[in-house]
Amino acid sequence: MPGEVRQIRSRWSEPEKLRLALDEPEEKRGVSWFWMVALACLALGFSAIYLRHDMAAALKPKPGAPQSLSAGQVQVIDADTIRVSGRDGNIRLVGFSTPQTQNAQCDVEREKGYTAMRRLRAIVDSTSLELQPVACACPPNTEGTEACNAGRRCGILRANGWDVGERFIAEGLAVRMTCSATNCSTPARPWCDAPR
Repeated sequence: MPGEVRQIRSRWSEPEKLRLALDEPEEKRGVSWFWMVALACLALGFSAIYLRHDMAAALKPKPGAPQSLSAGQVQVIDADTIRVSGRDGNIRLVGFSTPQTQNAQCDVEREKGYTAMRRLRAIVDSTSLELQPVACACPPNTEGTEACNAGRRCGILRANGWDVGERFIAEGLAVRMTCSATNCSTPARPWCDAPR
């Protein structure tokens, strides 16, 4: 039929719905996930560059996991130094300083040094031991050399779960030693000032 207007069929069956659909603004598309992930990676990259020194320290391998020891594996050198069978060199126990036996400033210090050494031997012989290797407070690249702790490695000795150094401090057999990453303060040596 020549004058007949053909009705255009759309997914909208009613003319009103078609008009509303045409009048609606175009739906805005969200930010693509790709760009969000790309921006997050970029932010992490800048953070890594900005904090590279902190991240390098955080990623640096840790000195080691705690190791259970038997009394037969531990030789007491003095009250703050031990030797463990199967390991090279001596291990300096950190966080405390005990009276000296060889370089004592007075007889009282020497006597207290031997008392502390005997106490450490008694602890080693009668408790469950665990050695936690830790980084020594040394200038860079000197750990394990004579320039750092006379070549000794460093560690924390725990007996039945408690830190031997903390026990010695509590018993008056040691003083606390404060250290930074690269050196330790010279500890007080109050032994010769103590009343006899």
